[in-house]
Parts: sequence; C-alpha cells; structure tokens
Amino acid sequence: MVKGADAELDEVSIAWLGEFIDQLLVMWALLGTVALLLSISRANFTGWLPIYTAQCALLSVTLVFTFFRARFSPTVKAAYAIASNLLVATSGIYTMGLMSGGAWFFPVAVLLLALFVARQLATWLAWAIFFYILLIGYGFVSGYLKLPAPAESISTSSQQWATYLISAAFFFASLLLMVRYYKRAMADLLAEVRRQHDEIARLADYDLLTGLPVARLANDRLEGACLRAERAGDRTALLFLDLDGFKAVNDAAGHDAGDQCLKEIAARLQNSLRAEDTVSRVGGDEFVVIMNSVANADGAAELARKLVETVARPVVVGERTFTLGASIGIAMFPDHGKDGPTITRRADLAMYRVKRSGKNGFAFASDE
Repeated sequence: MVKGADAELDEVSIAWLGEFIDQLLVMWALLGTVALLLSISRANFTGWLPIYTAQCALLSVTLVFTFFRARFSPTVKAAYAIASNLLVATSGIYTMGLMSGGAWFFPVAVLLLALFVARQLATWLAWAIFFYILLIGYGFVSGYLKLPAPAESISTSSQQWATYLISAAFFFASLLLMVRYYKRAMADLLAEVRRQHDEIARLADYDLLTGLPVARLANDRLEGACLRAERAGDRTALLFLDLDGFKAVNDAAGHDAGDQCLKEIAARLQNSLRAEDTVSRVGGDEFVVIMNSVANADGAAELARKLVETVARPVVVGERTFTLGASIGIAMFPDHGKDGPTITRRADLAMYRVKRSGKNGFAFASDE
C-alpha cells in the first residue's frame, strides 16, 4: 500500500514537471526567435561573431525539441534545456561581458537542475557559475578579453538593449512559470495525499475482501445504537452469524473459491437488511448484524429466518456449486445486556449453542 501510494505521488510530480518543461520549450522557442533576430542585427557594429552561428544552431535544435516534444521524455528535454541555457549564458558572458544578457540564463539552468536532477548538483553548478563569472570579470578587467565592439557603441545600441530585455523577460517568465506549476503541483499533491488518507481510513474501517465494516467500526455502531435505543426506550438486536460448511469449501476448492463465497454471502446479507441496519465481517466466516429500533424479539427472529434462508441458497463459483448454512445467535439490548461487549458475548454464546444443536438455525441469548 505504501509503495503504491509513493508511486501515485511520483506520477503527480512527473506530470507537472513534464507539462512545465513543455511550456518552457514553447516559450523559449518564441522568445529565442525574437532574441536571435535582435542579436544578429548587432552585426552592423560587432561584425559576424561565432556566437551568432551558435545561436542559430541552438534555436534550430530548440525548435526540433518544441515541435516534437511529445517524443522526448521530461528528463531528456530538461537536460537539453539546462545545457542550452548554460551554453547561451557562458558564450554570452565570454563574448560581451556584463553587457550580455546571458547572465539571466544562468539562474534558469540552476533552477532546472534543482527541479529535475538534484539540489546538491544545483548548488555545485551555482558555485561553478560564480567562479566562471569571476574569471571572465578578471579577463575583461585585466585586458585579456576584449569586447567585439567599442563599449559606447554597444551600450547605446537599441538592438543590444532589446536583446538584454528579451533575456530578462525569459528569466522572469521562466520563474513565473515554475511558480505557477509548482503551486499547481502542490495542490495536486495535497489532493492526492488527502485521497490516500481517506483511503487508508476507509481500509481501517472496512474489510478488503467484502467491503463490509470491520469489527472495530461495528462495535462503534453497536454502542451508538444502544445509546439511541436507551434514549428512545427502544430495543437494539445483535445477530452473530457463523457460516456452516465454509471450511469444506476451502478444503475442496481452495481459498480463492472460499473468498468468492464470502463475497457472495456478504452481498446477500447486506441486501437483506434495512438501510439503517449494519452487517459487519468480524472474522474469517463470522458476521454480525446490528438491527436498530427493533420493537420486540419477533422482528429479530424474522430477520434471522430470512438470513438463514438467504445463506442457504446455492453459491456458484466457476463451474462448482456450494451450499452453506448459517448458525445465528441473537442478543437484545437491553434484555440481554446493557452495553455492546455484553450483548456481543451473549450473542456469540447463543450462536455456539446453535452449532452444538445441529447448526443452520438461530437462537436467542440466555442469561449466561
């Protein structure tokens, strides 16, 4: 159950990451096209730079990933997004220094690495970026690296400013997209956790095989029925039912056939009751029925006869037919006890009297 729950939570995480990286690729393809055109337009004062060729190749690959994104796994697309962001950032900083908008692509790569791979690796990448920028800064300050055009021409170029703004827009759009999908993923995860919590609570109260309440829930309902009966001056009946001949089914046809019989009998018992009554599976082939608001013992006896007849109908499992019986002990509140445990114990003893006296019938509790 725990492994299954973990798998479902993982599916939620994978789903939102896949949608996020797809949206990021689409956005990047659109912004990248505009950025490339603006970047190339700077060639009139920088000349044709190797970075322009790299940008053309990178945009082509991005378009391939965007148009055919359904064919790639989220991990592969994320790996490409991280690598391409790093390529744009490192080449831009190396070529243009602080005048490049490439610095905006570094945090996107770090965030993607943290989301899709590991936070520890993202930390190492952040430190590597820090030292890379430090090294490039030293290169420009010391004169080992030079701008491809006069700084004044670059700083006053409208194309350069537009390229820088597009790079900044890409960063903020990526960040907002991450926040949006992260919030949605958290909502989905919380919903899944609540669903699993409800499922665990249901499994704690209901039998996996038959879907009937288990003994703990039946005891709670019995106590509640007794309290209501006491306040109303009414009666509650508990019928303790044990199947006759069930062991023979397991011995002859195996436990799978026995389980099918139990499911069939459980459905019959439930269909024989009023909406306000409860049937519970409390043991391997033991059931209890709680009757609310019973006028007298005749009502409980009538239901017991009905249940004996219901159980006695043949049960067909595959190509085999089985016939079972029911031994039922009946205890009434407040006639045979003033609380749930006493009523249950006396109904159980009455059921064993039926077993000893020939089975397939019912008996009321005495004052044992």
